[in-house]
Amino acid sequence: MILSQILYTDHILFSIYPVLYLTYRIMYNFIGFRITNDNLIQDARVLLRRQRSTPAPINTDILVPDRPGIYGPGASQINRQTICRAARDVAVKDHQKSNAEVIINAIASQASASEAVLPTNRTRKEVIPCGVPLFDIMRAHLEKEDTWTSPPPPLVRDMAERRGPTFQTLEDVRVRQIIIGITPPEEIADIHEWVKDKIRLDHGAQPLGVLPLCTTSMRITLYDFLSIADAKEPVAKIALHGSTEEVSSIPLQPCHQDHAETVRSAWIRIPVKILFGNGLDWAVAVSFNITDEDGSQFFVKTLAPPQFTALLNCLPPFVNLGIKEDINMLDTVTPSLGLEKLKVNRFVDLDTIIVMAGWLHKTRSRTAVSYITLGVPPLRVVPMCSQLWAPSYDSLPRELKLQLLTDLKWTFIVMTVFNVALREEIVPDPDIVCFLLNSRQLHALNWWAQWMVHTSAGLFVKDTLFGLANSREEALRSLCAVGVDGNLLNDTPHRVLVVLAVLQNCTTLSKGGARFLHIERERIVANHQLFARQPISQFIDDFDRQISDEVLLYARFDQYAVSRLDRGVRVVDDGSRFLIDHPCLRLPVLQLDPSRIMVQSLPEIVRRAKRSMTEGMLEWARLNVRKVNIFLRACDQSGPLAKRCKAIYEPMRMVFARITDHQAERVRSLEEKIDRRMQEELDAEVAHGIALENRIAALKQELCDAENERVLSAEREYYIRNVQDIGEGMDRSDWRGAAPRRYKFSSAGPRHRGESPETRACSQAPIAAPEVSTASRSELNVWMDAREAVGFGQVNPAPNKRERASTAEVSFASDVGSLGSCDDLPNE
Repeated sequence: MILSQILYTDHILFSIYPVLYLTYRIMYNFIGFRITNDNLIQDARVLLRRQRSTPAPINTDILVPDRPGIYGPGASQINRQTICRAARDVAVKDHQKSNAEVIINAIASQASASEAVLPTNRTRKEVIPCGVPLFDIMRAHLEKEDTWTSPPPPLVRDMAERRGPTFQTLEDVRVRQIIIGITPPEEIADIHEWVKDKIRLDHGAQPLGVLPLCTTSMRITLYDFLSIADAKEPVAKIALHGSTEEVSSIPLQPCHQDHAETVRSAWIRIPVKILFGNGLDWAVAVSFNITDEDGSQFFVKTLAPPQFTALLNCLPPFVNLGIKEDINMLDTVTPSLGLEKLKVNRFVDLDTIIVMAGWLHKTRSRTAVSYITLGVPPLRVVPMCSQLWAPSYDSLPRELKLQLLTDLKWTFIVMTVFNVALREEIVPDPDIVCFLLNSRQLHALNWWAQWMVHTSAGLFVKDTLFGLANSREEALRSLCAVGVDGNLLNDTPHRVLVVLAVLQNCTTLSKGGARFLHIERERIVANHQLFARQPISQFIDDFDRQISDEVLLYARFDQYAVSRLDRGVRVVDDGSRFLIDHPCLRLPVLQLDPSRIMVQSLPEIVRRAKRSMTEGMLEWARLNVRKVNIFLRACDQSGPLAKRCKAIYEPMRMVFARITDHQAERVRSLEEKIDRRMQEELDAEVAHGIALENRIAALKQELCDAENERVLSAEREYYIRNVQDIGEGMDRSDWRGAAPRRYKFSSAGPRHRGESPETRACSQAPIAAPEVSTASRSELNVWMDAREAVGFGQVNPAPNKRERASTAEVSFASDVGSLGSCDDLPNE
């Protein structure tokens, strides 16, 4: 139909207006085939259904196959130059704008926000090897009822309607600007809080673990750079001069006189813009203070406030295509421009994620990735290193603003597509993943995002190895780490070997994705230990669960010999489910109509299938997620059916919650029983806690009494030893009367073992541990005074017999006589 419309338009224009026909053909070659959003999603559904309805082909682990000769630097190939040339031919001349601004204006004016625009000099299959953009394949896949809930449908719809580079982006995105040296610290702190809120919202909708980053730069002479670096004033203004050639490294020492000419002619790149955000509704633009006075540019060096450094250092790892050079520039150059050293050690190159996801196309340029992933041309018209980026963000023309925001949006959407593509390969079943992690979907998705960052950070594609790759394993082995000298190592990192292990027997989304539930669940359980070998600090405790017989029973639903099943069998379903039951399972799946279920028929259905009630019903619930609520409503309306299914009530509701991330219907009779049982347990625990508090109070009282008695016992011991050592010369007939009386216990209970009625009464309420009573203190003071009167003094070791022999009779008789009768002392 599209072709007939094109031919009809060609015939009419050529026969009536030949000049308009030539203009139309030029514009048509630039604009190309337009495919509406509805047609794209429909084509994606047909593609997935066709791929799954046939036996699995070979190379099911390749997401994007190679199509040589389509993308490249040639004049007849698709690249940035040919796109800009075609746009320039149809652009309206404007002498007040640069050529780049004119080209951007032409692309944005002719493009559509939601439509795919493909060049006409190539077939659709050549431009997009999969036939449909990967983004639309992801959209069609996420429509299925048993997939992950991230990204949510509103976000997917929003990305679909904004995929194209249009000027509507400038109105949709709120940009907060920071100019170093001009923006006050209070405003930067406010922007910091605003950014944290935006990142929290993005993370709640779709955890990616990374943040898109876009940097622009300009060239200055090495002489000017050294002048900026050497400036020590709080605010230094350095004039910028022209430059002719580039230098690859920054000298750390001042150049000698014979190198002065080289210093004035060589140039380096310095950052002038740092943008980060999702590009859909928010972004932050950071600009260095570069002024233009009378045709000359000046760099105003000002020490950045600590609030700005805190803002950048709290951000997640950055991501973009070919981000390594930008990070190196920020890491090495910005300290000389007035910024403290940034903590940007962790970043993710989008090129690495693309290769990990199964990209085998030999061209990984931004143009190729944009057409194959989104179906639209990229908007990298102005080089990211240009003098045009020197003014602040607000002072830039709207065409340049559009390029910057489109770059952020493009990175966010492309990262989302390949994140979903990898996730649906490795962990396609959210139920078993959340079961193993004992969590809901958001926590599991957060783990997945951090695992992706941990696996891909610091890895880069070695082009020489990737160019020779003919399989996905060879492509993955082209991912290498950076050595101490800055070059890529040849050895395959351990992280890549783990990825290779967990990708065994996987099927990419472009080949229809995974097919059979039981096979994928068993594979995820087997990979659980591999994930545990890559510990992530905040998720270490989530992998403590051992793969027990109970876990395997739930993963297989009591099916056996699952690993021997053929995973390439064609799928026969209505397209609403992602993972289905294999036709060759040893035990049949329960055939259950929840709208007509009766309590008498349920045992018969389970018996005919030779299944256990629990595993059979949970298997049915996992395969028919949308029917779980219908079944639970039937249980709510039938008391006998609810009583029959009470053992599987909570497990079935958890299956529904782990897949849909929503709560299932409640059965009132079962909920009342659960609430009553839990309330009884709660009351028992409260009573037990009160009893423990009373017991603790009683023990404290007993301990206090024991301590008081121990003090008085020591005094009695000392008194008796003194009376015993004095021996003859004293009247010992009434020595008990003068001894300190024993301590009498309080109402906490008797000294002896066993409980008295008073003790049992005391245990009904907490008792505070009392101090020693006033009466006991007075009795103790009377005895201490009496002891001092007889000359005992402080508690010291008893004198030996030789020391007391000469004074015992005289001193004791005279002192005791002055005390009077022992009856004056308190009795025991």
